[in-house]
Amino acid sequence: MGTSGKSKFHEYRDPNERTPEKKKKGTKKGEGPPAGGSSGGKTGEPRKGSNKCGQPITNVALEEVALCQYFVTHRSVPAIGTAVSVSATLVHGRVAVITGADEVVGYLPVEYNYVRRCIEEGFSYGGEVVLSASRPIPTVRITLTAHQ
Repeated sequence: MGTSGKSKFHEYRDPNERTPEKKKKGTKKGEGPPAGGSSGGKTGEPRKGSNKCGQPITNVALEEVALCQYFVTHRSVPAIGTAVSVSATLVHGRVAVITGADEVVGYLPVEYNYVRRCIEEGFSYGGEVVLSASRPIPTVRITLTAHQ
């Protein structure tokens, strides 16, 4: 994939690289991005002019559940309906989801890193576990609501 066939490193191409065959839609003068397209910005940050901070975060799978404090201590995942919240401080440089006993259940995916800035602006996030399974891989999905 992305090579000319001689398997030399310099022949590999970035799959996102623009080539004449891969023209972007909506690039003619006077046209904006195509409908539904992104207006730019870094991943995990709210777009300018939007207020993601107040929006609910629904059905999100937490990362690194098996390595976090809750699973290591209890050898299981929290039950469906367990109250959770987002930690007011970063844990190991990540946005962590914790129980009422301050045990880390897992980390929000990086696309939700904007939550850190929202917390700095006075928001807090609370919610519950909506799905959990210990096998075959410890899995926890949560839904959160913002409060200011």
